Amino acid sequence: MLSTGDRRYRGFPTVTSKFTGATRLPSVLVVRKDDPATCLADLAGASFAYLNSSCTSSYFALAILLRGLGLSLRDVTLQPTTPRQGQIDAVTAGDMRATVVLEDVWKTTPANAETTKIIGRYDDATGALIVVRDGIEESFLRTLLDALVAWQPTPDAVYGGFTPFVESDVARFFADLDTLPVTL
Repeated sequence: MLSTGDRRYRGFPTVTSKFTGATRLPSVLVVRKDDPATCLADLAGASFAYLNSSCTSSYFALAILLRGLGLSLRDVTLQPTTPRQGQIDAVTAGDMRATVVLEDVWKTTPANAETTKIIGRYDDATGALIVVRDGIEESFLRTLLDALVAWQPTPDAVYGGFTPFVESDVARFFADLDTLPVTL
């Protein structure tokens, strides 16, 4: 949308990390603690737990990491699982060999550090953002933005609060997405 010059819509607020408050939401590549893999290259052909094909961490971050090795999602087996901690649980149970999840998700459960290990990461992912169309009354948008930024999630939420959208916050992630093939 932005890269093609479409300015009929614009970013509004974006979510933040519940641990750092930053808009960057690093994703980590996780395997069982006893897995011999030490990096993504060791996992060609492996089964990966993922949420869905619109997931920033388990789908797009993985695709970007694979592209860096000259590989694609076709070089691994993706299996949908219960989201977030469920992806990690599928790895620890041995149902899947690996997953990519938000680092915040991995950090939320201290036992993850005892049963899994991080063997890779993608640091430039961003979370969900709200997009609005041009032409909406600015006073309404200011009121809505103030309410969204003031809102505080519950302690068990996946994300932190919202912050006003800044295009440079998403630029690196969008640039990396732009390097992926049209069909993954």
